[in-house]
Amino acid sequence: MDPTEQFVELLTRYQQRIFLFVLSLIPNPGDAEEVLQETNLILWRKFGEFEPDTNFKAWAFRIAYIKVQQYWTQRSQDRLRYNETFLQRVAEASASTSGTVDRRREALARCLERLPQKDRDLIRQRYRIGGTVKNAAEELGRTTHAVYKALGRARRMLHDCITARLMTEESH
Repeated sequence: MDPTEQFVELLTRYQQRIFLFVLSLIPNPGDAEEVLQETNLILWRKFGEFEPDTNFKAWAFRIAYIKVQQYWTQRSQDRLRYNETFLQRVAEASASTSGTVDRRREALARCLERLPQKDRDLIRQRYRIGGTVKNAAEELGRTTHAVYKALGRARRMLHDCITARLMTEESH
């Protein structure tokens, strides 16, 4: 794979996680998006320095952290100031939870596959953008009460499945 394709593949895979990391350190989404774009530019410019088969996410988080530090330094005259130690602790906490979120997301995807088709369809209808229990009930020709009960059962099944998968991973 050529370096440009490799960069695009890695950046695409980790873009949302990098943004959430930045957003955990810069609470304004517009400012966080701007810092993310600056981070992406630096990642592209320095990609030649990235060593293949190492941790791209950790490398990207480090560069994003430096851009966040620059953001807060530039705004040091603002009333709201961030202590460097505080910023570092939040960054560490955010980076460490990223793996947990990834494992939970993977477990959810696998557990969704194991649900009966009608439950998967119900979950997708309810949790699609703009989806509501009322809309799902109307589309399925069921009462909202019946949909709430079915969703509750599906959520319990997903919760139990995810918990079991994560516990199995931890024991290995």
